[in-house]
Amino acid sequence: MAATADSLQQQVDEICSCCPVLSPAIIPSGYETQDLVELMQSAGRESVQAFEELLEGAGRGVTCCCVCGADGKPSTSAGSEQAEDEAEEGDDESSLYFTVLTGLSFKDRTVALTRAGFACTQCRALRSTNRMIRFAALRVGADTVADDEEDGDAAGGRLLALAAHLASVNRAPDSLQASPEGLAVWLQELYCRAHALQVVASNLGGWRCVGPAGQPLRLSRPKDVVAAARALLQPPEEEKPQKGGSKKKQAAAAAAAAAAAAVAPKAAGKAAAAKQQQNQPAAAKKAAPAAKQQQAGHTGKKRAAAEVAAAEEQEAPRAAGKKAKQGGALPAPQAKPGKAAAAGKGAAAPQGGKAGKRLR
Repeated sequence: MAATADSLQQQVDEICSCCPVLSPAIIPSGYETQDLVELMQSAGRESVQAFEELLEGAGRGVTCCCVCGADGKPSTSAGSEQAEDEAEEGDDESSLYFTVLTGLSFKDRTVALTRAGFACTQCRALRSTNRMIRFAALRVGADTVADDEEDGDAAGGRLLALAAHLASVNRAPDSLQASPEGLAVWLQELYCRAHALQVVASNLGGWRCVGPAGQPLRLSRPKDVVAAARALLQPPEEEKPQKGGSKKKQAAAAAAAAAAAAVAPKAAGKAAAAKQQQNQPAAAKKAAPAAKQQQAGHTGKKRAAAEVAAAEEQEAPRAAGKKAKQGGALPAPQAKPGKAAAAGKGAAAPQGGKAGKRLR
């Protein structure tokens, strides 16, 4: 199965996650600058002097390794692998050399120069994949020769010390750091993977160098190399201390915050009052129809009451007449005098006739 850029980048990310602080550098062939020193070898005297002055100024005040924090004294000249090998043989591990830390992206085909500082000889050796592979090969060669058993033991002890340093810097599990055999296997697997990825990257084209923020770096001229080294030695923008007026700016910011806090309640009160004023017309509009309805209801009730009263006044005489007829309150019509006498006569006659008949 052919390797893809994603699968290759995944392997690079796995190495970086295993060694988050210090990991083997994976650099394609032709892009190894030996911490920019190789690019300055063919430069003129003025450029080399400017580079050394830059390192001397950057090294002032440095007392420890930029990677592991080991105590040391920065060197005014750039370090080389031969000088570091001689320093290790002489048991002089207190020197700190200018070191560039890098990163690789198979997806973007970029070799990123992330930052620079002064590192100890152990961190510099562990950072170089080529050097560690060569060192391991020398140890294997010494083991195969019977006359060089002492050299093989010394090389094995040095490799074990480097493995322990790498595990300590990257805070590997305690179980790994306590096992010499485990450290040896872990170191071998780590650098074999890094070397294999480096071989693959060397067979690919289209690589380019970029800075910490991904900006392209021009390293063709000596002055460009000095500018790149100066940029890598500077701290990130967010970590730079602001010069001049920082206290005044902080005080002004605090005063502005206090003023804003004081104005906030007043603004809130004004906003509430304005809101209330805005709500009043709406409430009045809502209340107007209800008031009109109430007034209309009262007017209707008054009209109904007046109509009922008028109807009662009209019905009162009629009702009185009906009651009088039913109860006999009205006087009977008076009979005329003639008719009344006739009626009297007629009434007495029958009574007298009846009585005469009974007497007979």
